[in-house]
Amino acid sequence: MKFVPGFVMILTSLLLASERTARVESPVAIQQARFDELPAAWGDLDTWSRYVSATDETEVGIGLKTAGVDTTMLVAFSARMKGASPSQAPSEVFVHASAGVNANAGNVRNKTLKFVLASAPAGAAGERPARAANGPSAQVIDVSSRLGADNESPGARVNFATAKLAPAEFLRIVKSGQPTATVLGVDVAFRPDQLRALRAFANRIFLRVPESK
Repeated sequence: MKFVPGFVMILTSLLLASERTARVESPVAIQQARFDELPAAWGDLDTWSRYVSATDETEVGIGLKTAGVDTTMLVAFSARMKGASPSQAPSEVFVHASAGVNANAGNVRNKTLKFVLASAPAGAAGERPARAANGPSAQVIDVSSRLGADNESPGARVNFATAKLAPAEFLRIVKSGQPTATVLGVDVAFRPDQLRALRAFANRIFLRVPESK
């Protein structure tokens, strides 16, 4: 297991409810987030776990470097569970997006984060049909409206953003077979070993899925 210094200490502080943002009905009580600090970059397949004594919670996470056409974008998932030796699944999963320190300066990075699922259940909450190019049964989980970013100005270049997922949404991503994503405006794909790592992470936080070969 790898530890990611400078990042895990601020994962939860990245996502705080904005008093100006109204709640809407969804798998998660969708709330915009704001940044108190900016996260450090993380390595591909990095994992971490730490006990937070102030809240009696254990935080677990995984970081990925996903490949686009001419750049890589960083995506991480994390969750907090009650106690030092948790035994119950979290009520929410955080997703974090970062351009990283070596991002292509020519890419337009906007406040966008969505996952295209290869074979999602029709009509699942929080999902909408994707274009035909993604396959007849493709669905999209779009969390762009939930993102809190390092720069909230209209049209601003975004380097870091984070949002909440319902556990059911996270499981749809993990179980979808071959998901792709648009991360801060950049289209990326997940490698097979990254998908296996996400399934292992899901099992680690008690959201059970088969760990496919």
